[in-house]
Amino acid sequence: MKLAPLLTALVFITASVEMMEVAGQGAAPVCDIFSETCSGKCWKASDCVDCCKHHGFVHGKCRITHGDACYCCHTPDATAKAWLDELTH
Repeated sequence: MKLAPLLTALVFITASVEMMEVAGQGAAPVCDIFSETCSGKCWKASDCVDCCKHHGFVHGKCRITHGDACYCCHTPDATAKAWLDELTH
């Protein structure tokens, strides 16, 4: 049973690192860029995130209400055009 505190600590540390990544970017990311390249990856949510991050975005979110759509996220201070250029080239 000594494993439970260790696992709890591991989960806490992992969550803290994720929060620091988001907090380090300033305001909450805006997920408004539809990615044809990353769509179809929403069977597993982390695939959308990984694909968007691979293309230089800060995060990715699946929107099941729009089908199997993956929307890539950018920081509010970044221009959407720069991100779109990155995605299409």
